[in-house]
Amino acid sequence: MSEILHEPNKVAVIPNGDAMEPLAGRKVLLIGIGFYDYEAAIADEFRHLGAEVHVEDERPAALRNRLAPLRRKFLPMSDGEQARYLDQLLTRARQRGPFDYILIIKGELLDAAFITALRAAQPCARIISYQWDSMERYPELVERQSLFDRVLTFDHADNARYPNFILRPTFFRPEIVAATRAPAAAPPVDFCFVGWLHHDRLQQVEVLRRQIRELGLSSFFYLFTGLRTGLQLKLTGQGKDVYWRPLPFARYAEQIAACRVIIDLPHPQQTGLTMRALEAVGTGKKMMTTSKDVALYDFYSPEQFSIIDAHNPRIDPTFLAAALPPLPPELVDSYSLRAWALDILGLTAPRPFLRQR
Repeated sequence: MSEILHEPNKVAVIPNGDAMEPLAGRKVLLIGIGFYDYEAAIADEFRHLGAEVHVEDERPAALRNRLAPLRRKFLPMSDGEQARYLDQLLTRARQRGPFDYILIIKGELLDAAFITALRAAQPCARIISYQWDSMERYPELVERQSLFDRVLTFDHADNARYPNFILRPTFFRPEIVAATRAPAAAPPVDFCFVGWLHHDRLQQVEVLRRQIRELGLSSFFYLFTGLRTGLQLKLTGQGKDVYWRPLPFARYAEQIAACRVIIDLPHPQQTGLTMRALEAVGTGKKMMTTSKDVALYDFYSPEQFSIIDAHNPRIDPTFLAAALPPLPPELVDSYSLRAWALDILGLTAPRPFLRQR
Protein backbone atom coordinates (compact mmCIF):
# COMPACT_ATOMS: atom_id res chain seq x y z
CA MET A 1 0.00 0.00 0.00
CA SER A 2 1.24 3.47 -0.83
CA GLU A 3 0.91 6.37 1.57
CA ILE A 4 1.05 10.08 0.95
CA LEU A 5 2.99 12.21 3.38
CA HIS A 6 2.11 15.72 4.45
CA GLU A 7 3.19 17.90 7.32
CA PRO A 8 0.90 17.30 10.32
CA ASN A 9 -2.28 19.39 10.27
CA LYS A 10 -1.29 21.23 7.07
CA VAL A 11 -3.84 21.26 4.26
CA ALA A 12 -2.39 19.85 1.06
CA VAL A 13 -2.31 22.13 -1.96
CA ILE A 14 -4.69 20.74 -4.55
CA PRO A 15 -6.10 22.34 -7.69
CA ASN A 16 -9.16 24.53 -7.09
CA GLY A 17 -8.84 24.05 -3.33
CA ASP A 18 -8.70 26.69 -0.61
CA ALA A 19 -8.46 26.70 3.16
CA MET A 20 -12.26 26.69 3.62
CA GLU A 21 -13.07 24.21 0.84
CA PRO A 22 -9.94 22.12 0.21
CA LEU A 23 -12.00 19.59 -1.77
CA ALA A 24 -13.49 22.11 -4.20
CA GLY A 25 -13.68 20.56 -7.66
CA ARG A 26 -13.08 17.04 -6.33
CA LYS A 27 -15.38 14.01 -6.47
CA VAL A 28 -15.70 11.43 -3.71
CA LEU A 29 -17.40 8.03 -3.78
CA LEU A 30 -18.26 6.79 -0.29
CA ILE A 31 -19.17 3.11 0.09
CA GLY A 32 -20.43 2.35 3.58
CA ILE A 33 -22.20 -0.25 5.65
CA GLY A 34 -25.33 1.72 6.53
CA PHE A 35 -24.16 2.40 10.09
CA TYR A 36 -27.21 4.37 11.26
CA ASP A 37 -26.78 7.84 9.70
CA TYR A 38 -23.04 8.17 10.26
CA GLU A 39 -22.19 7.77 6.59
CA ALA A 40 -24.65 10.54 5.74
CA ALA A 41 -22.84 12.75 8.27
CA ILE A 42 -19.47 11.88 6.70
CA ALA A 43 -20.80 12.63 3.22
CA ASP A 44 -22.15 15.99 4.41
CA GLU A 45 -18.75 16.86 5.88
CA PHE A 46 -17.02 16.09 2.58
CA ARG A 47 -19.58 18.38 0.91
CA HIS A 48 -18.83 21.12 3.44
CA LEU A 49 -15.19 20.75 2.38
CA GLY A 50 -16.25 21.42 -1.20
CA ALA A 51 -16.50 17.94 -2.74
CA GLU A 52 -19.16 16.42 -4.93
CA VAL A 53 -20.10 13.21 -3.08
CA HIS A 54 -21.91 10.04 -4.09
CA VAL A 55 -22.88 7.48 -1.44
CA GLU A 56 -23.38 3.74 -1.87
CA ASP A 57 -24.18 0.95 0.55
CA GLU A 58 -22.21 -2.28 0.27
CA ARG A 59 -25.38 -4.19 1.17
CA PRO A 60 -28.28 -4.83 -1.23
CA ALA A 61 -31.59 -3.21 -0.28
CA ALA A 62 -32.96 -6.52 1.04
CA LEU A 63 -30.28 -6.52 3.74
CA ARG A 64 -30.94 -2.96 4.94
CA ASN A 65 -34.54 -2.88 6.14
CA ARG A 66 -35.94 -3.90 9.53
CA LEU A 67 -36.64 -7.44 8.30
CA ALA A 68 -33.02 -7.93 7.24
CA PRO A 69 -32.07 -10.02 10.33
CA LEU A 70 -34.87 -12.47 9.50
CA ARG A 71 -33.82 -12.49 5.85
CA ARG A 72 -30.21 -13.30 6.79
CA LYS A 73 -31.35 -16.08 9.14
CA PHE A 74 -34.01 -17.83 7.06
CA LEU A 75 -33.30 -16.77 3.47
CA PRO A 76 -29.61 -15.86 3.14
CA MET A 77 -28.55 -14.07 -0.02
CA SER A 78 -27.05 -16.34 -2.65
CA ASP A 79 -23.65 -15.75 -4.20
CA GLY A 80 -25.40 -14.94 -7.46
CA GLU A 81 -27.57 -12.24 -5.89
CA GLN A 82 -24.57 -10.66 -4.19
CA ALA A 83 -22.55 -10.77 -7.43
CA ARG A 84 -25.37 -9.07 -9.35
CA TYR A 85 -25.59 -6.32 -6.75
CA LEU A 86 -21.83 -5.70 -6.89
CA ASP A 87 -22.03 -5.54 -10.69
CA GLN A 88 -24.72 -2.87 -10.35
CA LEU A 89 -22.56 -0.96 -7.87
CA LEU A 90 -19.62 -1.09 -10.31
CA THR A 91 -21.81 0.12 -13.16
CA ARG A 92 -22.95 3.13 -11.15
CA ALA A 93 -19.33 3.88 -10.17
CA ARG A 94 -18.34 3.93 -13.86
CA GLN A 95 -21.28 6.12 -14.85
CA ARG A 96 -20.74 8.70 -12.08
CA GLY A 97 -16.97 8.92 -12.36
CA PRO A 98 -14.23 9.76 -12.69
CA PHE A 99 -13.67 10.05 -8.94
CA ASP A 100 -10.69 11.56 -7.18
CA TYR A 101 -11.25 9.56 -3.98
CA ILE A 102 -13.09 6.33 -3.20
CA LEU A 103 -13.55 5.71 0.52
CA ILE A 104 -14.69 2.25 1.61
CA ILE A 105 -15.73 1.87 5.22
CA LYS A 106 -15.18 -1.71 6.42
CA GLY A 107 -16.08 -3.40 3.09
CA GLU A 108 -17.03 -6.74 4.59
CA LEU A 109 -19.08 -7.72 1.54
CA LEU A 110 -16.69 -6.25 -1.03
CA ASP A 111 -14.35 -9.04 -2.05
CA ALA A 112 -10.94 -8.80 -3.74
CA ALA A 113 -12.46 -9.26 -7.19
CA PHE A 114 -14.75 -6.27 -6.65
CA ILE A 115 -11.97 -4.00 -5.39
CA THR A 116 -9.77 -5.01 -8.35
CA ALA A 117 -12.60 -4.29 -10.78
CA LEU A 118 -13.30 -0.96 -9.06
CA ARG A 119 -9.67 0.05 -9.51
CA ALA A 120 -9.85 -0.85 -13.19
CA ALA A 121 -13.05 1.20 -13.56
CA GLN A 122 -11.54 4.20 -11.69
CA PRO A 123 -7.80 4.11 -12.46
CA CYS A 124 -7.17 7.72 -11.35
CA ALA A 125 -8.99 7.45 -8.02
CA ARG A 126 -7.19 7.11 -4.71
CA ILE A 127 -8.93 4.13 -3.08
CA ILE A 128 -8.95 4.30 0.71
CA SER A 129 -10.05 1.80 3.34
CA TYR A 130 -11.23 2.82 6.80
CA GLN A 131 -11.77 0.14 9.43
CA TRP A 132 -13.91 1.01 12.44
CA ASP A 133 -14.07 -2.57 13.67
CA SER A 134 -11.15 -4.52 15.07
CA MET A 135 -9.50 -7.09 12.82
CA GLU A 136 -9.73 -9.59 15.66
CA ARG A 137 -13.46 -9.64 14.94
CA TYR A 138 -13.06 -9.66 11.13
CA PRO A 139 -9.76 -11.44 10.33
CA GLU A 140 -10.94 -12.22 6.80
CA LEU A 141 -10.58 -8.53 5.93
CA VAL A 142 -6.85 -8.30 6.69
CA GLU A 143 -5.43 -9.74 3.46
CA ARG A 144 -7.81 -7.62 1.36
CA GLN A 145 -6.31 -4.38 2.71
CA SER A 146 -3.24 -4.80 0.47
CA LEU A 147 -5.45 -3.81 -2.48
CA PHE A 148 -5.94 -0.25 -1.20
CA ASP A 149 -3.78 2.84 -1.68
CA ARG A 150 -4.27 3.85 1.93
CA VAL A 151 -5.61 1.98 4.97
CA LEU A 152 -6.63 3.61 8.22
CA THR A 153 -7.94 2.02 11.40
CA PHE A 154 -9.61 3.19 14.57
CA ASP A 155 -7.81 0.47 16.52
CA HIS A 156 -4.40 1.12 18.08
CA ALA A 157 -3.81 -2.65 18.38
CA ASP A 158 -4.31 -3.15 14.63
CA ASN A 159 -2.07 -0.15 13.97
CA ALA A 160 0.67 -1.85 16.00
CA ARG A 161 0.06 -5.27 14.47
CA TYR A 162 -0.11 -4.27 10.79
CA PRO A 163 2.58 -1.76 9.69
CA ASN A 164 0.53 -0.26 6.86
CA PHE A 165 -2.53 0.46 9.02
CA ILE A 166 -2.54 4.16 9.96
CA LEU A 167 -4.11 4.96 13.33
CA ARG A 168 -7.02 7.37 13.05
CA PRO A 169 -9.69 7.21 15.78
CA THR A 170 -13.26 8.00 14.81
CA PHE A 171 -14.87 11.32 15.66
CA PHE A 172 -17.54 13.27 17.47
CA ARG A 173 -20.24 14.90 15.37
CA PRO A 174 -20.88 18.66 15.49
CA GLU A 175 -24.53 18.09 16.45
CA ILE A 176 -23.36 16.64 19.77
CA VAL A 177 -21.43 19.78 20.64
CA ALA A 178 -24.25 22.03 19.41
CA ALA A 179 -26.80 20.20 21.59
CA THR A 180 -24.56 20.61 24.63
CA ARG A 181 -24.33 24.37 24.05
CA ALA A 182 -28.05 24.85 23.27
CA PRO A 183 -30.86 25.31 25.82
CA ALA A 184 -31.73 21.98 27.44
CA ALA A 185 -34.13 19.89 25.33
CA ALA A 186 -34.28 16.87 27.67
CA PRO A 187 -34.65 16.57 31.46
CA PRO A 188 -31.26 16.56 33.24
CA VAL A 189 -29.96 13.17 34.38
CA ASP A 190 -26.80 12.00 36.09
CA PHE A 191 -26.00 9.02 33.82
CA CYS A 192 -26.79 8.15 30.20
CA PHE A 193 -26.23 5.03 28.11
CA VAL A 194 -27.56 4.43 24.59
CA GLY A 195 -26.42 1.45 22.54
CA TRP A 196 -27.01 -1.87 20.84
CA LEU A 197 -27.85 -4.77 23.14
CA HIS A 198 -25.01 -7.28 22.78
CA HIS A 199 -22.98 -9.63 24.97
CA ASP A 200 -23.20 -8.64 28.65
CA ARG A 201 -24.60 -5.15 28.19
CA LEU A 202 -28.01 -5.92 29.67
CA GLN A 203 -26.46 -7.40 32.83
CA GLN A 204 -24.01 -4.50 33.10
CA VAL A 205 -26.84 -2.00 32.78
CA GLU A 206 -28.86 -3.76 35.48
CA VAL A 207 -25.91 -3.64 37.90
CA LEU A 208 -25.29 0.04 37.19
CA ARG A 209 -28.99 0.94 37.36
CA ARG A 210 -29.22 -0.60 40.84
CA GLN A 211 -26.17 1.34 42.07
CA ILE A 212 -27.46 4.60 40.60
CA ARG A 213 -30.76 4.11 42.40
CA GLU A 214 -28.98 3.35 45.70
CA LEU A 215 -26.95 6.56 45.34
CA GLY A 216 -30.15 8.54 44.85
CA LEU A 217 -29.11 9.58 41.34
CA SER A 218 -30.93 9.54 37.99
CA SER A 219 -30.29 7.78 34.68
CA PHE A 220 -31.40 7.34 31.09
CA PHE A 221 -30.85 3.92 29.49
CA TYR A 222 -31.82 2.98 25.96
CA LEU A 223 -30.80 -0.42 24.56
CA PHE A 224 -31.95 -1.42 21.10
CA THR A 225 -32.14 -4.86 19.53
CA GLY A 226 -34.05 -6.88 16.93
CA LEU A 227 -37.80 -7.32 17.19
CA ARG A 228 -37.52 -11.02 18.08
CA THR A 229 -35.03 -10.51 20.93
CA GLY A 230 -36.91 -7.45 22.17
CA LEU A 231 -40.20 -9.35 22.39
CA GLN A 232 -38.53 -12.27 24.20
CA LEU A 233 -37.08 -9.92 26.80
CA LYS A 234 -40.39 -8.11 27.27
CA LEU A 235 -42.24 -11.41 27.75
CA THR A 236 -39.74 -12.58 30.36
CA GLY A 237 -39.79 -9.30 32.28
CA GLN A 238 -36.24 -8.31 31.26
CA GLY A 239 -37.20 -5.68 28.74
CA LYS A 240 -36.89 -2.49 30.79
CA ASP A 241 -35.32 0.22 28.61
CA VAL A 242 -35.06 -2.23 25.67
CA TYR A 243 -36.42 -1.10 22.29
CA TRP A 244 -36.33 -2.52 18.78
CA ARG A 245 -35.32 0.58 16.90
CA PRO A 246 -32.34 2.92 17.38
CA LEU A 247 -32.83 6.26 19.07
CA PRO A 248 -32.82 9.03 16.43
CA PHE A 249 -29.51 10.86 16.52
CA ALA A 250 -31.11 14.22 17.37
CA ARG A 251 -32.72 12.64 20.45
CA TYR A 252 -29.46 10.94 21.32
CA ALA A 253 -27.60 14.25 21.14
CA GLU A 254 -30.19 15.81 23.46
CA GLN A 255 -29.75 13.01 25.99
CA ILE A 256 -25.97 13.31 25.94
CA ALA A 257 -26.32 17.06 26.45
CA ALA A 258 -28.62 16.48 29.42
CA CYS A 259 -26.38 14.06 31.33
CA ARG A 260 -23.47 14.50 33.73
CA VAL A 261 -21.76 11.18 32.97
CA ILE A 262 -21.79 9.13 29.76
CA ILE A 263 -21.66 5.36 30.27
CA ASP A 264 -19.56 3.40 27.75
CA LEU A 265 -19.80 -0.42 27.50
CA PRO A 266 -17.84 -1.42 24.38
CA HIS A 267 -17.75 -4.83 22.73
CA PRO A 268 -15.37 -7.11 24.68
CA GLN A 269 -13.28 -7.82 21.54
CA GLN A 270 -12.97 -4.14 20.62
CA THR A 271 -9.75 -2.30 21.40
CA GLY A 272 -10.48 0.82 19.35
CA LEU A 273 -12.22 3.78 20.92
CA THR A 274 -15.99 3.99 20.75
CA MET A 275 -17.63 7.12 19.41
CA ARG A 276 -19.01 7.67 22.91
CA ALA A 277 -15.48 8.19 24.20
CA LEU A 278 -14.86 10.86 21.61
CA GLU A 279 -18.24 12.43 22.31
CA ALA A 280 -17.05 12.82 25.90
CA VAL A 281 -13.98 14.60 24.54
CA GLY A 282 -16.05 16.86 22.29
CA THR A 283 -18.65 17.77 24.92
CA GLY A 284 -16.37 17.86 27.96
CA LYS A 285 -18.55 15.30 29.76
CA LYS A 286 -17.33 12.74 32.26
CA MET A 287 -17.38 9.09 31.22
CA MET A 288 -17.48 5.72 32.96
CA THR A 289 -16.18 3.03 30.63
CA THR A 290 -15.21 -0.63 30.63
CA SER A 291 -12.52 0.16 28.04
CA LYS A 292 -9.00 0.17 29.48
CA ASP A 293 -7.75 1.51 26.15
CA VAL A 294 -8.93 5.08 26.80
CA ALA A 295 -5.96 5.46 29.18
CA LEU A 296 -3.61 5.11 26.18
CA TYR A 297 -4.83 8.28 24.46
CA ASP A 298 -3.66 11.86 24.85
CA PHE A 299 -7.03 13.17 26.05
CA TYR A 300 -7.19 10.81 29.03
CA SER A 301 -7.36 12.00 32.61
CA PRO A 302 -8.71 10.01 35.59
CA GLU A 303 -10.87 13.01 36.49
CA GLN A 304 -12.78 12.70 33.20
CA PHE A 305 -12.63 8.95 32.52
CA SER A 306 -13.39 6.33 35.15
CA ILE A 307 -12.36 2.84 33.99
CA ILE A 308 -14.67 0.22 35.52
CA ASP A 309 -14.57 -3.58 35.56
CA ALA A 310 -16.69 -5.10 32.79
CA HIS A 311 -17.56 -8.09 35.00
CA ASN A 312 -18.23 -6.12 38.17
CA PRO A 313 -18.93 -2.48 37.22
CA ARG A 314 -18.82 -0.18 40.23
CA ILE A 315 -19.56 3.54 40.46
CA ASP A 316 -16.93 5.54 42.35
CA PRO A 317 -18.60 8.50 44.14
CA THR A 318 -15.25 10.32 44.38
CA PHE A 319 -15.07 10.32 40.57
CA LEU A 320 -18.45 12.02 40.39
CA ALA A 321 -17.31 14.76 42.76
CA ALA A 322 -13.88 15.40 41.20
CA ALA A 323 -13.31 18.68 39.36
CA LEU A 324 -12.97 18.28 35.60
CA PRO A 325 -9.92 19.93 34.00
CA PRO A 326 -10.57 21.37 30.51
CA LEU A 327 -8.80 19.90 27.48
CA PRO A 328 -6.82 22.11 25.08
CA PRO A 329 -9.15 23.26 22.25
CA GLU A 330 -6.74 22.12 19.54
CA LEU A 331 -6.65 18.61 21.04
CA VAL A 332 -10.46 18.47 21.17
CA ASP A 333 -10.71 19.70 17.58
CA SER A 334 -8.40 16.92 16.36
CA TYR A 335 -11.16 14.42 17.22
CA SER A 336 -13.87 16.32 15.32
CA LEU A 337 -15.55 15.02 12.19
CA ARG A 338 -13.89 17.72 10.06
CA ALA A 339 -10.40 16.76 11.27
CA TRP A 340 -11.24 13.08 10.66
CA ALA A 341 -12.39 13.79 7.09
CA LEU A 342 -9.19 15.70 6.26
CA ASP A 343 -6.99 12.97 7.74
CA ILE A 344 -8.83 10.13 6.01
CA LEU A 345 -8.36 11.58 2.52
CA GLY A 346 -4.73 12.48 3.24
CA LEU A 347 -5.21 16.26 3.11
CA THR A 348 -3.68 16.31 6.58
CA ALA A 349 -1.57 13.69 8.30
CA PRO A 350 -3.02 12.01 11.41
CA ARG A 351 -1.09 12.94 14.50
CA PRO A 352 0.04 10.21 16.97
CA PHE A 353 -3.08 10.37 19.26
CA LEU A 354 -1.52 7.97 21.77
CA ARG A 355 0.10 9.29 24.94
CA GLN A 356 3.86 9.44 24.95
CA ARG A 357 5.32 6.75 27.18
